[in-house]
Amino acid sequence: MTEAESIPSTRRNDEPLAASSFTLSLTDGGPAYELFRRLRLVQSGRRGDAIRIAIVLALGTWLPLVILCLSEGLAFGGSQIPLLYDFEPHVRFLFALPVLILAEITVGQRIRDTVRHFVDSGLVAREDEERFVTIIEDTIRFRDSRVATVILVLLTVGFEWHSIATQIHLGVGTWVRPVVGGPLSSAGYWYAIVAVPIYQFIILRWGYRIVVWGRFLAALARMDLRLMPTHPDEAGGIGFLGRTIVPFGTIGLALSAVLSASIAPRVMFAGENIYAELPVYGVLIAASLIISIGPLLFFTPRLHALKHQGLAKYGTLATTYTQQFHAKWVTHTTPTDEPLLGTGDIQSLADLGNSYQVIQKMKLVPVAKEHLFGAVAPPLIPAVFLATTVVPLDKILQTLMKVFV
Repeated sequence: MTEAESIPSTRRNDEPLAASSFTLSLTDGGPAYELFRRLRLVQSGRRGDAIRIAIVLALGTWLPLVILCLSEGLAFGGSQIPLLYDFEPHVRFLFALPVLILAEITVGQRIRDTVRHFVDSGLVAREDEERFVTIIEDTIRFRDSRVATVILVLLTVGFEWHSIATQIHLGVGTWVRPVVGGPLSSAGYWYAIVAVPIYQFIILRWGYRIVVWGRFLAALARMDLRLMPTHPDEAGGIGFLGRTIVPFGTIGLALSAVLSASIAPRVMFAGENIYAELPVYGVLIAASLIISIGPLLFFTPRLHALKHQGLAKYGTLATTYTQQFHAKWVTHTTPTDEPLLGTGDIQSLADLGNSYQVIQKMKLVPVAKEHLFGAVAPPLIPAVFLATTVVPLDKILQTLMKVFV
């Protein structure tokens, strides 16, 4: 166990569960985590562990490439694209890979706080707490699945086999394969067998974590949560879930950085039209939204039903109240000695109208505009830097402001 993830087998019905019972970490646990722990990369705290792993993996993948290319004369020359002028491996291993590891700090903490808030806010009733903990324990077992890790490794091997095969058809000599159709260089073998698989496994592991998170939310959406249609967050009381999508934007940032690094040489040195790459960025932005928002969609049916029921019930209440208000103060068919000045009936009517408007504005996905911006903006940053090679920065910023403001 990597954390306090079990509950007492026996307890009194009126005895509250320990706070640790409601803890769910999306980033701790699993065979890879255990491997890092055995290598003493996981030692003290989550922040320090992530920084340590990021440094080791970055240097362990990138530094051998530099050493091997220097020994083979492929660092500054020796091929049409030596290591120095190939931006992609530098960005992939010195920026994207550490970002993907360090994202565990913010994502992990945000998920832990979010899961705990379901109990602290009263969305989970006391009598449903044990079921809530059961869902957490089941999610932890799914997160730590060895079968899932084996599948991720096999997928990594498959993707890498495809990557090596496509290198043959590039039609240009690189530090990876100096002669077109020839053998890989020593650095190329390290790149193909060690460095890239590590990077790809980290990406696939994030993909699996999204599946774990979505599976947890799907189970939670089936619980009898105490959602309220008039909650001021306009999401029935689960608007806080929208905050979870913001740290996931760092994953899109890492992927976008590698994509931009692969495109930049073609735009800067080969004169390729940057606009031809816009569909690729569109796919990347769409993928970022799916990664971050997708798991929250499991609550959409609940929110839709809640909104429909809320409008019906508060509509009936509003009809009854306004009829009585009209009879009392407008047609005076209901006798009253109460003075109009100072009566609370008018304020109550206004409050009822405000409650009905809150229900009308309910979102079917618990995501606010600022949360959406936080998920989409990071992947756009590398694209903006790449676009400045052909378009002035001020024009790019003006266009983006029109989109988001």
